[in-house]
Amino acid sequence: MSSYLIHILKTRVSLVLLIGILIIGTIPIQEVSAASAPVGLGFLDPDRLFPGSIADGVSSDGSVIVGFSTNINSFEEAFRWTQGTGMQGLGGLNPAFPESTAIDVSADSSVIVGDSRNINGVFEGFRWTQGIGMQGLGFLDPNNLFRFSGARGVSADGSVIVGSSRNINDDNEAFRWTQGTGMQGLGFLDPNNPFLSSTAIAISSDGSVIVGSSTNINGRLEAVMWTTLVCGNGVIEGNEQCDALNLPTATCDISCMTIPPSCGPGTTLNGITNQCDPDVTQAQHDALQAALAQAQAQRDAILATLFEFLRTFGVI
Repeated sequence: MSSYLIHILKTRVSLVLLIGILIIGTIPIQEVSAASAPVGLGFLDPDRLFPGSIADGVSSDGSVIVGFSTNINSFEEAFRWTQGTGMQGLGGLNPAFPESTAIDVSADSSVIVGDSRNINGVFEGFRWTQGIGMQGLGFLDPNNLFRFSGARGVSADGSVIVGSSRNINDDNEAFRWTQGTGMQGLGFLDPNNPFLSSTAIAISSDGSVIVGSSTNINGRLEAVMWTTLVCGNGVIEGNEQCDALNLPTATCDISCMTIPPSCGPGTTLNGITNQCDPDVTQAQHDALQAALAQAQAQRDAILATLFEFLRTFGVI
């Protein structure tokens, strides 16, 4: 290529770059701020020498914030903060010495969860609502000398709470709590590992998926996901014994456990086993039981008489 053509190409490239710079220079550049300046939420005891507070959770619309702050008794106490009320202490499971920590709040802000030292001096997971106040969630093993529990996450409507608690084998185990079922352990990735530990940290808004960590087959902590059972979806899952689409039914209770057959309307006597039959009542069942017992007694008497007769005549 001749030097003349190279000169022309360089000139055109320079012109293109110059035009691009002029065009870009006419476009206003706006600085995008990631967040506003920080806003302090205050303290439960602002007059103490070294006050402190930490926010841990926030409702979906940002109107309610929860966490903990040092109170007038020098304990950490859970708080609820709104723009209108400011920071308000939530107390504790031991009202005389309120020591608690709020970890999460439901999306609708109706339920706050965390842990608090109870009247026995043991940390216990709690559920707080504005109408009732703070309620303990219990333990996986309430008789354990070193029992504890702590709530770490809550579903959008506040109906499902997750966390961890010491179980009957002295292992830290993740739990799922509802008003109907109470506290239920979620298990481990490898239940045969001698060093068991699992913790539930968060839960999806609909309460169907729980996440956290568990020791695996190598004894290492591994991220885990638990898919919770849906009682009433028609699919038998986990430890469910039955699952009907329209609960409760004749054979399945509200917890997806089989209702044992009982005598009365809807049952009949078949030998010694109760089976469904709408034509037999409790009175009829009792009469059948009495008749069967009488027949067995008569049979035993006849056999005894026959045995004595045969022995008298030397047959046996």
